[in-house]
Amino acid sequence: MQEWLCGLTAALAGITVGLAVKLFLMKKSLREIRQGLEERLNQETNTLLDTASRDRDLLALQEALNDQLRKLREQRQRYQQGDQQLKQSLTQITHDLRTPLTAICGYLQLAEAEPASPRLKQILAILSERAQTLKRLSEQLFHYSVAVCDPPKAVRQLIDLRAALEKNLAAVVGFFEKQGLCPQVTMPDVPVWRTLDPKALDRILQNLLDNAVKYGGSELTVKLDAEGRMEWINSAGSLRPVDVEKLFDRYYTVNTGRQATGLGLTIAKGLAEQQGGTLQGELRGGHLILTLSFPPERGELG
Repeated sequence: MQEWLCGLTAALAGITVGLAVKLFLMKKSLREIRQGLEERLNQETNTLLDTASRDRDLLALQEALNDQLRKLREQRQRYQQGDQQLKQSLTQITHDLRTPLTAICGYLQLAEAEPASPRLKQILAILSERAQTLKRLSEQLFHYSVAVCDPPKAVRQLIDLRAALEKNLAAVVGFFEKQGLCPQVTMPDVPVWRTLDPKALDRILQNLLDNAVKYGGSELTVKLDAEGRMEWINSAGSLRPVDVEKLFDRYYTVNTGRQATGLGLTIAKGLAEQQGGTLQGELRGGHLILTLSFPPERGELG
């Protein structure tokens, strides 16, 4: 009897050890599958899931997941191809629009200079204003398609943010004077070096200046600190928090910006992010504050 109990105990112990080993191997295989799935979802790779386990159910799970990965990969490829075709079409369409619109605006200017009845001059003025609006929209669409949809290879170099800001502000001094706008500018006494694409940075600053002129009324404050953070502060007017949340949406404009296309800030935000920076907006004390920030990278001097 005692020998039988000992034998039973040994058998149960063996079964327990076997089950424990099998459970350990199954858990290890499940971890491998989970980690492999995370890697394949977050990386561009053609490899499928694999596990050392020979368990029938785990192999069935692995094959089911691989089947879904194949379908997901096919859908992603179709999306990427369609997205690329759409980007190319947008670039081509906007490019094709610019030439005839430029010609139309030119001929309208010539027509306005010719003798005409008051009624005809009024019609020509309306047509000219509409044509200029379309021209601005086509220009913004073109810059958007190039800068955001199909960005050129960036040529980055060490740039002083202070000098870049001074240059872009100086370029619009005459326009500021016509608008009765006298910006208050605060900058550090030392250069603020960042490695950026100079053309992209100029486009960002130009779009921010353009936005300030359109929406800022008669006040504008620009602040640059030594950490590479730039604040553009102007009167919020009738802006609401919901408007600020949509400022960077494509084609969104507020009522006061009658000549706006709604793409300027979208382009600026996209270019800033391509350069490793950020562009955000908020309402504070009746003012709209747009914050452009370029954190320093290794090797840059603050």
